[in-house]
Amino acid sequence: MKIIKEKIYLIYNLLGLLYFIFKVIWYICGFVYFRGVILGLIATVLTTFIGILSLKKYKEAVKPVAHWPSVPR
Repeated sequence: MKIIKEKIYLIYNLLGLLYFIFKVIWYICGFVYFRGVILGLIATVLTTFIGILSLKKYKEAVKPVAHWPSVPR
């Protein structure tokens, strides 16, 4: 189960990077404005950051680090 979860988080990182690449391609083709490329860059950074945080876990806890800020208290 642990290996499957790590693969899912790696897929999040890959999708985040592909999103920005496609935004740049669409900008070159004229489908989006420069503002869309900047927003795509922000989305890519956030997605990659969340994926990295999810891969790192507390030593005592079973759940990933990104779980704790997302759970309402």
